[in-house]
Amino acid sequence: MNKVNNIIVTVRIKDKNRQADFDLPLDESLENVMNIVYPSLLQVNSVEEEMLKNKQFYINGKGLDKASTLRDNAIWDGSILEIY
Repeated sequence: MNKVNNIIVTVRIKDKNRQADFDLPLDESLENVMNIVYPSLLQVNSVEEEMLKNKQFYINGKGLDKASTLRDNAIWDGSILEIY
């Protein structure tokens, strides 16, 4: 059986009314995923590190550790992540 490496999830920025679907790596830290996803949702090439420092992924209202991965948090295809 092959190991799944990427999944498609919906990511929303709660306070900016933006969302998109992303094909994301299961085993990359959420901090690294945030560096890719957040600027894309804002439709910019990059954002200041200081801005990203305070952003965190949530699922069902539960904050996710930035050092953890999607796999660590049992997040699979079709999940919805929110950024606060």
